[in-house]
Amino acid sequence: MYLAILAYPGGDEWAKRDKFMRAVRAWMLKAQPRRWVKRQDKLRPRDICSVMDKAFRRIDSRRLRAAEIATPIIMHCAFRGTNPRLAGLFPRTITQALGGKSAADADLLPNIMHRMWAESLPVLHLAMALPEGQIGRKLIIDPSWVLRSLQRAESFERIVKPFVARRGCKPVHLLPSS
Repeated sequence: MYLAILAYPGGDEWAKRDKFMRAVRAWMLKAQPRRWVKRQDKLRPRDICSVMDKAFRRIDSRRLRAAEIATPIIMHCAFRGTNPRLAGLFPRTITQALGGKSAADADLLPNIMHRMWAESLPVLHLAMALPEGQIGRKLIIDPSWVLRSLQRAESFERIVKPFVARRGCKPVHLLPSS
Protein backbone atom coordinates (compact mmCIF):
# COMPACT_ATOMS: atom_id res chain seq x y z
CA MET A 1 0.00 0.00 0.00
CA TYR A 2 2.91 2.35 0.79
CA LEU A 3 4.25 1.97 -2.74
CA ALA A 4 0.78 2.16 -4.31
CA ILE A 5 0.06 5.48 -2.60
CA LEU A 6 3.51 6.74 -3.45
CA ALA A 7 3.04 5.91 -7.13
CA TYR A 8 -0.57 7.11 -7.37
CA PRO A 9 -1.28 9.75 -4.69
CA GLY A 10 -4.26 11.42 -6.37
CA GLY A 11 -7.80 10.73 -5.24
CA ASP A 12 -8.77 10.01 -8.83
CA GLU A 13 -6.13 7.26 -9.12
CA TRP A 14 -7.79 4.60 -6.94
CA ALA A 15 -8.21 2.26 -9.90
CA LYS A 16 -4.50 2.43 -10.71
CA ARG A 17 -3.61 1.78 -7.05
CA ASP A 18 -5.87 -1.26 -6.95
CA LYS A 19 -4.45 -2.59 -10.21
CA PHE A 20 -0.90 -2.13 -8.89
CA MET A 21 -1.74 -3.95 -5.65
CA ARG A 22 -3.39 -6.82 -7.56
CA ALA A 23 -0.32 -7.07 -9.79
CA VAL A 24 2.01 -7.18 -6.77
CA ARG A 25 -0.15 -9.85 -5.11
CA ALA A 26 -0.21 -11.91 -8.32
CA TRP A 27 3.55 -11.50 -8.75
CA MET A 28 4.15 -12.72 -5.19
CA LEU A 29 1.72 -15.64 -5.55
CA LYS A 30 3.34 -16.68 -8.81
CA ALA A 31 6.48 -17.62 -6.88
CA GLN A 32 4.55 -19.87 -4.46
CA PRO A 33 3.88 -23.58 -5.01
CA ARG A 34 0.53 -24.24 -6.72
CA ARG A 35 -0.92 -26.13 -3.75
CA TRP A 36 -0.45 -23.05 -1.53
CA VAL A 37 -2.29 -20.74 -3.85
CA LYS A 38 -6.07 -21.01 -3.51
CA ARG A 39 -7.09 -18.14 -5.78
CA GLN A 40 -4.87 -16.27 -8.15
CA ASP A 41 -5.77 -12.99 -9.83
CA LYS A 42 -6.54 -13.33 -13.50
CA LEU A 43 -3.66 -11.22 -14.76
CA ARG A 44 -1.36 -12.28 -17.53
CA PRO A 45 2.35 -12.29 -16.64
CA ARG A 46 3.10 -9.50 -19.11
CA ASP A 47 0.28 -7.40 -17.58
CA ILE A 48 1.71 -7.95 -14.10
CA CYS A 49 5.15 -6.77 -15.20
CA SER A 50 3.73 -3.86 -17.18
CA VAL A 51 1.67 -2.51 -14.26
CA MET A 52 4.54 -2.91 -11.79
CA ASP A 53 7.10 -1.37 -14.13
CA LYS A 54 4.88 1.64 -14.80
CA ALA A 55 4.37 2.27 -11.06
CA PHE A 56 8.08 1.88 -10.24
CA ARG A 57 9.05 4.18 -13.12
CA ARG A 58 6.66 6.76 -11.73
CA ILE A 59 8.16 6.43 -8.24
CA ASP A 60 11.72 6.65 -9.53
CA SER A 61 11.30 9.45 -12.06
CA ARG A 62 8.80 11.63 -10.21
CA ARG A 63 8.56 10.97 -6.47
CA LEU A 64 12.22 10.30 -5.73
CA ARG A 65 13.29 13.16 -8.00
CA ALA A 66 10.91 15.52 -6.18
CA ALA A 67 12.36 14.34 -2.86
CA GLU A 68 15.89 15.04 -4.14
CA ILE A 69 14.83 18.56 -5.08
CA ALA A 70 12.85 19.23 -1.90
CA THR A 71 15.47 18.10 0.60
CA PRO A 72 17.97 20.94 -0.02
CA ILE A 73 15.18 23.54 -0.28
CA ILE A 74 13.75 22.42 3.06
CA MET A 75 17.25 22.49 4.55
CA HIS A 76 17.63 26.09 3.35
CA CYS A 77 14.34 27.03 5.02
CA ALA A 78 15.31 25.21 8.22
CA PHE A 79 18.68 26.98 8.54
CA ARG A 80 17.54 30.38 7.24
CA GLY A 81 16.65 31.71 10.70
CA THR A 82 19.27 29.97 12.79
CA ASN A 83 22.34 29.92 10.57
CA PRO A 84 22.14 32.15 7.45
CA ARG A 85 25.64 31.16 6.26
CA LEU A 86 24.71 27.49 6.28
CA ALA A 87 21.36 28.28 4.63
CA GLY A 88 23.25 29.94 1.77
CA LEU A 89 24.76 26.58 0.83
CA PHE A 90 21.36 25.18 -0.12
CA PRO A 91 19.20 26.25 -3.08
CA ARG A 92 16.19 28.45 -2.32
CA THR A 93 14.01 27.64 -5.32
CA ILE A 94 13.17 24.68 -7.51
CA THR A 95 14.92 26.31 -10.47
CA GLN A 96 18.12 26.60 -8.43
CA ALA A 97 17.74 23.01 -7.20
CA LEU A 98 17.37 21.77 -10.77
CA GLY A 99 20.40 23.80 -11.79
CA GLY A 100 18.52 25.25 -14.77
CA LYS A 101 20.00 28.39 -16.24
CA SER A 102 19.41 28.13 -19.99
CA ALA A 103 16.32 29.11 -21.99
CA ALA A 104 15.68 25.44 -22.83
CA ASP A 105 15.58 24.62 -19.11
CA ALA A 106 13.11 27.47 -18.56
CA ASP A 107 10.81 25.95 -21.20
CA LEU A 108 10.88 22.58 -19.44
CA LEU A 109 10.24 23.99 -15.96
CA PRO A 110 6.40 24.22 -16.21
CA ASN A 111 6.23 20.57 -17.29
CA ILE A 112 8.55 19.53 -14.47
CA MET A 113 6.56 21.59 -11.99
CA HIS A 114 3.31 19.89 -12.99
CA ARG A 115 4.44 16.36 -13.70
CA MET A 116 6.93 15.85 -10.96
CA TRP A 117 6.58 18.52 -8.34
CA ALA A 118 2.89 19.39 -7.92
CA GLU A 119 1.63 15.82 -7.92
CA SER A 120 4.44 14.68 -5.58
CA LEU A 121 3.81 17.24 -2.84
CA PRO A 122 1.23 15.18 -0.87
CA VAL A 123 3.61 12.20 -0.70
CA LEU A 124 6.90 14.08 -0.50
CA HIS A 125 7.58 12.88 3.05
CA LEU A 126 6.92 9.26 1.98
CA ALA A 127 9.38 9.57 -0.90
CA MET A 128 12.00 11.13 1.38
CA ALA A 129 11.61 8.19 3.79
CA LEU A 130 12.22 5.40 1.27
CA PRO A 131 15.38 3.40 1.98
CA GLU A 132 18.33 4.36 -0.18
CA GLY A 133 19.69 1.81 -2.59
CA GLN A 134 16.51 -0.27 -2.72
CA ILE A 135 14.26 0.27 -5.69
CA GLY A 136 11.60 -1.63 -7.56
CA ARG A 137 10.90 -5.24 -6.74
CA LYS A 138 13.55 -5.31 -4.00
CA LEU A 139 11.14 -3.26 -1.91
CA ILE A 140 8.45 -5.91 -2.34
CA ILE A 141 10.69 -8.89 -1.73
CA ASP A 142 12.00 -7.55 1.59
CA PRO A 143 9.24 -5.65 3.43
CA SER A 144 11.36 -5.04 6.55
CA TRP A 145 11.87 -1.41 5.46
CA VAL A 146 8.18 -0.44 5.77
CA LEU A 147 8.02 0.18 9.53
CA ARG A 148 11.23 2.23 9.57
CA SER A 149 10.08 4.22 6.54
CA LEU A 150 6.70 4.93 8.11
CA GLN A 151 8.41 6.20 11.26
CA ARG A 152 10.81 8.35 9.23
CA ALA A 153 7.95 9.63 7.08
CA GLU A 154 6.13 10.66 10.27
CA SER A 155 9.09 12.78 11.34
CA PHE A 156 9.58 14.15 7.81
CA GLU A 157 5.88 15.02 7.67
CA ARG A 158 6.34 17.50 10.52
CA ILE A 159 9.13 19.20 8.56
CA VAL A 160 7.37 19.07 5.18
CA LYS A 161 3.86 19.99 6.37
CA PRO A 162 4.35 23.81 6.53
CA PHE A 163 6.29 23.70 3.25
CA VAL A 164 3.51 21.76 1.51
CA ALA A 165 0.66 23.70 3.15
CA ARG A 166 1.95 26.94 1.60
CA ARG A 167 1.32 25.36 -1.77
CA GLY A 168 -2.29 24.49 -0.94
CA CYS A 169 -2.26 20.76 -0.26
CA LYS A 170 -2.09 18.37 2.68
CA PRO A 171 0.43 15.54 3.13
CA VAL A 172 -0.95 12.00 2.97
CA HIS A 173 -0.95 10.56 6.48
CA LEU A 174 -0.59 6.75 6.66
CA LEU A 175 -0.24 6.11 10.40
CA PRO A 176 -3.26 6.45 12.69
CA SER A 177 -3.33 9.58 14.88
CA SER A 178 -2.77 9.00 18.57
